[in-house]
Amino acid sequence: MLSAEQINEIHRLHWAEHWPARKIARHLHIGRRTIAKYLVAPAQTAAPRQRSSKLDPFKPTIAEFLEQDPQAVRHQNVVDS
Repeated sequence: MLSAEQINEIHRLHWAEHWPARKIARHLHIGRRTIAKYLVAPAQTAAPRQRSSKLDPFKPTIAEFLEQDPQAVRHQNVVDS
């Protein structure tokens, strides 16, 4: 996967300088198929990661404390997530 700088350079050379894909490929030392791919679909976004919360090990304890003290502020995202 190319960096954002490389992708921006490809787009600048193609759209602003009107260079053909083959000339860009030779100039940047990147395959012409790669150049064509990034001209059609500019950039791929990173896949979202499934991570657990740092609070996950403590959520049962937090819920217990909140049940013991009904006056405590109850935040839904801490207990129910």
